Amino acid sequence: MKTALTKGKVPFTTAKFSPVKNVRYLSWEDAFDVEFEDGLCILEPHATIHKANRIAPTASFEHLEIEDWCRAGFYVHYDNGQVAEVSWAFIRELPPTPAKRRALNKPRKAASAKAAFNWEHPDGLTGGMDGSDRVGTRSS
Repeated sequence: MKTALTKGKVPFTTAKFSPVKNVRYLSWEDAFDVEFEDGLCILEPHATIHKANRIAPTASFEHLEIEDWCRAGFYVHYDNGQVAEVSWAFIRELPPTPAKRRALNKPRKAASAKAAFNWEHPDGLTGGMDGSDRVGTRSS
């Protein structure tokens, strides 16, 4: 078994992209050995992929395929027809901390329609679609 499962992982949103070179399922460890083009190899437990993709507990591994267009991840196929999609970032990054997770889930405030359609040029020209100005008039 490899010494540390998360030794090559970096904090959430800080990983650099590298194409997936090779993936293999190690049945004796119930884990995936993922090798990247830059030489980094990470052993990802099968349980984390099961949980993240909400795969049925009774499903068993059938085969996998590397996404062939840009090699940004791979797909794990199970005997019950379910498919787990695993991206490069899922393998290379640590999960987000609870504080960062809360910040990502916070709803964004929508900009007002008036602010979206009104503008001011650096030379003092203004314009808008709310009927208050004509495009290209000088502001006073």
